[in-house]
Amino acid sequence: MKLLAFLAAAVISANAFLPRNKTQHTPSLIKRPRPVAPIVALSAVSQEDTDVLKERVRGLLDMTQTMLADGVPMPASAAPLENAYEQGTYNELFLQFITFFVDMKLNYDVGDDDLCRPTVFPCTDPGDEVTKEKLPQMYQFCHSMIDGADPEVQLQIWRIIVDKLASRVEMDNDSFNDWCVDALKG
Repeated sequence: MKLLAFLAAAVISANAFLPRNKTQHTPSLIKRPRPVAPIVALSAVSQEDTDVLKERVRGLLDMTQTMLADGVPMPASAAPLENAYEQGTYNELFLQFITFFVDMKLNYDVGDDDLCRPTVFPCTDPGDEVTKEKLPQMYQFCHSMIDGADPEVQLQIWRIIVDKLASRVEMDNDSFNDWCVDALKG
C-alpha cells in the first residue's frame, strides 16, 4: 500500500498524465501554469502537451531512483520509458509511463524505511489478499487511463491489462474483469 501512495504522490492522481479540457486545471507534481489539451490523434498533440508529459515523467524517474533501496535496480520498463522520453511521441511516452507504473506497483514494495525493494508477493493467486489488493487497483488505474485516449492508445492500454494483469492470475478477460469488480467492491 505504501508503494501505491508513493507512486500516487508522484503523479498526483491516476489521471495526472491525461490532458484535460482546456478550461480544467489538474494538480501535478510539477506546477504548471496552464492546462493541457485532451489526448488526441498523434498529429494533433502539441509540443507543449509532450513537454508537460516529459517533465512529469522525468520527475517520476528521478524520484523513483532515490526511493530504491541500495542495490535495487529500476524495473526493466525504466529503459523503454527513458527511450520514449528521449525519442518517443506523446502516445508512446504515455504508454511507457503506464507500463512503468504498473511494473513498480506489481514488482516492488515499500519497506518500513520507506525504500522500494522487490516484492515477495508474486500476485499469481486470485485468492491471496495481496493479489486482491494490487491487481484490481492496477486494473482500475489502467481503465482510468483508457478514458479520453485515442483508439490505438486504448488498445495498447488494454494489452497492458491483459499481458501484465490478467495473465498473471491466468484468467481470461471476462473472468478477470468480473474478479476485479468483485474485489473492488470488497
